[in-house]
Amino acid sequence: MAKKSKTKAKAPEKQFTIKMENGRVFKTIIETLATIIDKVKFTIDAEKLQIKTMDPSRICALQLTLSSKYFFDDYQCNGKTEICLNLETFDEILQCYNYDESIELIFQENAQQIKIKMERENSLTSKTFSLALLTDDNELPPQMDTLLSIKYDAIWSMNPDTLIEAIKCAEIYSEVLNIKTIETGLIISSSKTEFEYDISFDDLIEANISKNMEGVFNIKFLKTIMILSPITEKLEISLKTITPLKMIFNLLDGGLLEYFLAPRVETVDLEGE
Repeated sequence: MAKKSKTKAKAPEKQFTIKMENGRVFKTIIETLATIIDKVKFTIDAEKLQIKTMDPSRICALQLTLSSKYFFDDYQCNGKTEICLNLETFDEILQCYNYDESIELIFQENAQQIKIKMERENSLTSKTFSLALLTDDNELPPQMDTLLSIKYDAIWSMNPDTLIEAIKCAEIYSEVLNIKTIETGLIISSSKTEFEYDISFDDLIEANISKNMEGVFNIKFLKTIMILSPITEKLEISLKTITPLKMIFNLLDGGLLEYFLAPRVETVDLEGE
């Protein structure tokens, strides 16, 4: 008697629908990331939407985490999904967003695209855009676990506007920003100290500095990430000599972005290879 063959059950189609009643924060995040990288992989599971990426020049790396519970107003996901999107096009689509609209992201695996829907509250009028998926051919994924495990001896929180002001003044003279901790606070300066900004501990929100540290960092990459300042509730900075600068942006609506910027030292590699 012939044995009956067992048919393997087909895995359900991966899909998700996530919605933000106010998409201002999400729009600013995508706008910022689009100035750093061309395309990125989004990982969506039951707990979060997350991005881990590095810019093509390997000068900066970042990890963005948006909680399903706190950041989104509606979040439905039937399993871990990874999609790669063109950020420039995504940003162009979100430029059509109005602040009185919601943003809804809709994905069905078989369609090989994502839908971006914008709709006003109590209105039947909506705008829906389609964005095709890209092939994820990133051969240099950032070693984020290694970066996150670095122990820093100089950590402080500050008003983002103070750092923006220091960057604006320093770039009159140079393309890099010197950051140094001293016994009384911080000194932020241009490359040859044509400009110096002395910041006392009293002007910092919090400070935990056990050793004096210093580093030199690319102003362009600092200016870019500071686009997030209007949606940042708290900015924490960690400094260690000859080590990537770490910046933690606690964003509105419960978002978290961890940013690492390599110093101007040829021997430093963000991937730790």
